[in-house]
Amino acid sequence: LELVNIMTKEVAVIVKGIQYLDGYQDSTEAKGVGLYYEKEGRHFCFYEEMDYENNVTRKRALKFDQETLTLVDRSDDTQMEFNINRNCSLKYKTIAGLVDISINTKAYKYEVLDKVIRLDVDYELTFNESTKSGHKIKIRIRPKV
Repeated sequence: LELVNIMTKEVAVIVKGIQYLDGYQDSTEAKGVGLYYEKEGRHFCFYEEMDYENNVTRKRALKFDQETLTLVDRSDDTQMEFNINRNCSLKYKTIAGLVDISINTKAYKYEVLDKVIRLDVDYELTFNESTKSGHKIKIRIRPKV
């Protein structure tokens, strides 16, 4: 089941994240299912994943092309953009309130292969103009079996 040139396809999505801060490393993994399609060189994936910590289903979207990956959490209207040619700023909702975040994308790569789409991002976050942390995201999109 080829992903390329298929207008709408049910997919499984795996998102792995790693965070580095002051010698500390933490990793997460989330899985979801949704729909993928490609239109005029832009790729879209809308999926849902279970947030077991808060016992809620989160609605997510991925939009990507050769230059930019945008991660959208439609459950709380948060959007993060990764592009090596420009920084992105946003206000991120936390338990303590809104936090100003700047995203500096160090590397971004995506590959559309026969049975998988691979997205890899290496980036740095700056919180409230002072605290910096390193991050990596690996996203895999495959046909749902």
